[in-house]
Amino acid sequence: MKQLLHISIFFLLNLLDAQSQAPPAAPGHVQLAPGREAVFRYPTIARLNDDRLLCVYSKEEKNNFEQYRIVVEGIFSDDHGISWSKPVILIDADPSLSLDASIVVTSKAVIVNSTVVPKTHYKFVSTSKTMAVRSEDNGKTWSEVYEIPINHRYVAGKINPGVTLDNGVSFFPYAWDKGLQTKAKISGDNEQNCISGLMLSIDGGLSWKQGPQFMIRKKKTAKNAINGLDEPAIVKCPDGSLYMLFRTGFDRLYESRSRNGGKTWSAPGPSALKSHDAPAALCEVTGDSPAILAVWNNSENSRWPLAAAMSFDNGKSWTSPKVIAEYPGYQSSYPGCVQAADGTIVIVWQQNHADRPRTIEMKRITAAWLVNDRAAE
Repeated sequence: MKQLLHISIFFLLNLLDAQSQAPPAAPGHVQLAPGREAVFRYPTIARLNDDRLLCVYSKEEKNNFEQYRIVVEGIFSDDHGISWSKPVILIDADPSLSLDASIVVTSKAVIVNSTVVPKTHYKFVSTSKTMAVRSEDNGKTWSEVYEIPINHRYVAGKINPGVTLDNGVSFFPYAWDKGLQTKAKISGDNEQNCISGLMLSIDGGLSWKQGPQFMIRKKKTAKNAINGLDEPAIVKCPDGSLYMLFRTGFDRLYESRSRNGGKTWSAPGPSALKSHDAPAALCEVTGDSPAILAVWNNSENSRWPLAAAMSFDNGKSWTSPKVIAEYPGYQSSYPGCVQAADGTIVIVWQQNHADRPRTIEMKRITAAWLVNDRAAE
């Protein structure tokens, strides 16, 4: 029985990792979190108020297959993503598992939050808590772990950073499962019925309340995809509007827009970006030609390739997608992106391999490379 349990957990944790051969490292890639003794998942990245970069992700330590531990780690860069600090553990809810890490940079602080779930999560989905730590000195010291109450039984999808407006209002996006409000458990993504939402704060992230909700009635047709709107990303546009993208079980990311500081939003509908059952990342790009950047899986049926494109008209149209990572058969997914203080765009994602567990990868690019097919990497 113990051997069967060993094999079952191994299969669940590595279903997408086992392939016949490993993809080669692509030019310009840097492996931030090598997966030899651990599995790394769900990275996100943000620029702090002192212009350092913070990347957070979940680290799964496999001491054995009956007792394992997942924590949220953070790494810092003082030089715009060229080099990185040693990792520090930010959230450890053991024996619960810390997943879906994200970052909110407010005018006063930086907050890292995580979806914390019971160890039964890899057998069935049931409940979660949103746990967080807070720093008021740009990550030099951190508070004890505390809960951000969200009035839903199962909340996830907090993988993308929040935004803070010029008036000091901060938002972070999330998703919750409608069925688990009444059901004790579901088997996984194929049973999920997701509604997305925004949490908002007017006091620098000291307290949070629920804001707008986003849902659709259209039902997906794919058997192994989610229903509804999941894992939302939010960004401030050059014209002052707010723009969101949502993971769906269809062949497009869905989008919504607010022109009044997040008070009201347009009805979610299909965007121009093709994607299936995978989340996108968004960030601002400043400079002579302000824009927004999207990073997503540019495919109607898989989590490869990972691509990026820019919009110079606040999300209405996009430049031709440029491939960030493409290894057919290996997902390059769950991206994060940010513009560093030197203007460089830094993109992170989780990468599957055949000969080792999942890793966190990074690529530094320029806006010119994204919009000029002849520009050198």
